[in-house]
Amino acid sequence: MNNFYNKYVSITLIFLLIFSLNLHATKQEIKIGFQRITDEQVDFTPLEKYLEQEIPNYNFRIIQYSPPNIIEALLWSEIEFAVCNPYVCYLVNLQKGCKVLATFSRLGPNNQPMKLKAGVIFCKASRDDINTLNDIKGKIIASPGRNYFAGWILPLYELYKNNLYPISKFATVLFTGSNGLTIDAVINGTADIGCIDAYILWKLTKEGKINQNEIKIINQKSFNPELPITHSTIASPEYSFISLNNVPEELQRKITLALIKIPVINPLTESLGFSGFSLPVDYSGTTEILKTIKYPPYEERVDLKTTIKTHWLLFTGFGLALIFLTSFIITIFYTIHQLKIRKEMLFLLSKSTEIQKQLESSERKFRTLAEQFPGAVFIVTPPPESSILFITNQIETLTGFSKEEFLSGKLSLLNLVHNEYRDYLLSEKEEKISSKEPYNVIYKMQIKDKKWIWVNEIGTGVWDDSKLLYIQGYILDITEVKEREEKEEKKLERTNIEKEILIDVMLRPEVAEGDFEGLSHFITETISTKLRIPRVNIWLFNEDETQLICVDHYDLSTGIHSKGVILKEEDFKDEFQALKTSKYVDAHDALNDPRTKGYAQNYLIPLNIKSMLDTGIRIGDRNRGVICLEYTQIPHKWEEDEISFASQIADQLALTLINKEKRSYEFQRNLLIQTIETSTNGMIIFDSNGLILYLNPAIFNLLNVLPEDYLNKPITYLTQKVLPIENL
Repeated sequence: MNNFYNKYVSITLIFLLIFSLNLHATKQEIKIGFQRITDEQVDFTPLEKYLEQEIPNYNFRIIQYSPPNIIEALLWSEIEFAVCNPYVCYLVNLQKGCKVLATFSRLGPNNQPMKLKAGVIFCKASRDDINTLNDIKGKIIASPGRNYFAGWILPLYELYKNNLYPISKFATVLFTGSNGLTIDAVINGTADIGCIDAYILWKLTKEGKINQNEIKIINQKSFNPELPITHSTIASPEYSFISLNNVPEELQRKITLALIKIPVINPLTESLGFSGFSLPVDYSGTTEILKTIKYPPYEERVDLKTTIKTHWLLFTGFGLALIFLTSFIITIFYTIHQLKIRKEMLFLLSKSTEIQKQLESSERKFRTLAEQFPGAVFIVTPPPESSILFITNQIETLTGFSKEEFLSGKLSLLNLVHNEYRDYLLSEKEEKISSKEPYNVIYKMQIKDKKWIWVNEIGTGVWDDSKLLYIQGYILDITEVKEREEKEEKKLERTNIEKEILIDVMLRPEVAEGDFEGLSHFITETISTKLRIPRVNIWLFNEDETQLICVDHYDLSTGIHSKGVILKEEDFKDEFQALKTSKYVDAHDALNDPRTKGYAQNYLIPLNIKSMLDTGIRIGDRNRGVICLEYTQIPHKWEEDEISFASQIADQLALTLINKEKRSYEFQRNLLIQTIETSTNGMIIFDSNGLILYLNPAIFNLLNVLPEDYLNKPITYLTQKVLPIENL
């Protein structure tokens, strides 16, 4: 029987281990509950994407709930965060513990953010018999539900202050389940009075879904600048954004900061129908409201002692009857139990052969299932021996060693574990198994060909009361997953460095000054040293684009700058054509890429260059030069972020080149003007029609004339007035 139990437990645990494979997810999902405000379904996809952009290590899922359902979801920890009304927040804090992180606000009239909410009490406009709160005694009152703060609790508080509580003073209380159904109940006469969130009534009226003339507001409060909509109850803080106490504080801080950063009016808030979040306001008034109206958890309770004194005779008779009935039932059940025991013993004796066959079949099924599992399933004795009792053939696929080498004791799983992870593995297994919990560890293992792989080991102890019988589990190869994670981490680190370099380049004074050589010197060294790229160089075409001249080259291995190398089109015709016409050339394998293999004998092979990324310094539709990133020793696959980064650096070089040419043009123009102005020879500039446009100072001195007398006049006028044309 003990063997059957152990094999049954083994089979069950294998199924549990199969379903635990989802533990390898790279990003944790965070669920946020959002208490339904209106009857419409809201698409929270934009807010989810915004949070994932602000906090990239998590996936976010926002779920809409009704008030009762959001309470249940929080108490069962189905969600970690919630946007809910003050009553839901109060109940969850009382039963489980939560923290208010921010206050939700809605967009009111004139796009004014509102951090307060209130209820509205209303009836059909044609009801002349209902004008004040006292007129609603004995009437049918409708509300969305018991847990709606503005739609029921705040109106109850208002009714209580007018001696209209408890609710027995009404004919019927009708809970409709939504704001829309509550309004419909009043309009069609099913209910006399309705109570809903004042914001909902204002919004539906504004959107034209309700005719304001059909509704009469009861007990209308005076104007409140912080709540500029019609309401019938006291104002209370809006929905709160809360977190369960067991959520890490750092995650609470990041999500709260991201929500508070959302601008009041922007496409994100407009698409979701609210104005954003702010620092939490004071919610302490909720307790006083609940105590005043004796609402759960402050409802009136029956005094048990008084009840017993009043009905002692009834309780005594009921108790004696219960004792007699209990004794009778126990006697019957004891007799039936004895008969069942005898029947079961006879059945077990007659079926012993069949049970033995079932045990053998179960063992075969266990072994078949274990052999089909993608990882290596094992069973070992408790430490310190940790001898392998069972292991599947998959261990050879995983490590290269046969299962016989492990079963014979020649090899142990622990001997293959990397020294850095060995103590961690032992301590984690000891801690979890001693507390009778499954363990889950990730570590490096050396396989037969001396390579290191990443594995995930999941296991559990099998106990007989307080005795540990053995440990069983499985080992799964997760090398691809870890390498993908490491690649993503490296990419994230690289993109952050690329952003820093790009900002530094954009802020360099050489860009505005047109100092192309100085900026090239800074760029090559900065990119090479910060991104660890062995060679970075910048080239410019000559005037007729038949040569590429190196403006600056930086070698990471030596830390030396150089320049002046010239590549000629006659030697690299196809390669020059690619550089002139392409925005970039991403040669992962430069020796075999048709766009770059022509450089092999004279450039790539002598310098041991394996990969190169040439990005055009483009002005208009022409490449005036290139920036080249080169990897030596081993090939490198160029990622999209690297190509985009190189293109943006090339744009800054193009801008610098434009500024350089602009400064050169301005210098030449100024030099020409200075030459004309200081010349001792008289100079006249006139247009094709013979009108004088300019006279230099020498003309004034030579001819003793004033410029305003001759500007915009024909050249013949000057020759007639001053001197014959043949003397000019």
